[in-house]
Amino acid sequence: MSWEACTDATDDDGFTHVRSTVFSKGLFYTADANGVLRSSPDGDAWTVVDDGFGSPYAAVVDGVVVPLPEDAPAELVNARLRGGSTIERADPGSERFTPVYTVPNDNNVFQEFRFAYALGYPE
Repeated sequence: MSWEACTDATDDDGFTHVRSTVFSKGLFYTADANGVLRSSPDGDAWTVVDDGFGSPYAAVVDGVVVPLPEDAPAELVNARLRGGSTIERADPGSERFTPVYTVPNDNNVFQEFRFAYALGYPE
């Protein structure tokens, strides 16, 4: 509903290029480019949960935070999203993806070869 600046995810706490964020059971989880998984109750103080998580991409499956392969689509209730230089959408369960957004080369949010996303699930 509302956002505020918290911890700089690139500061000296060891974060290296955060790639995904999920929310489950009252905690935020984030995975970075080195495959380190951290958790936080408030987005400000972070604790390493698994330094061998093995993937910069995380998802919640059956209430458990799990690693995803880099090219795995984001599975949402009404859509699947995947991306790179173009973000693509498909219906749930479908492999028929269509382009919905072309990522600009000089953007400040997405790297053109990678799609990062955040997912939240109701409790």
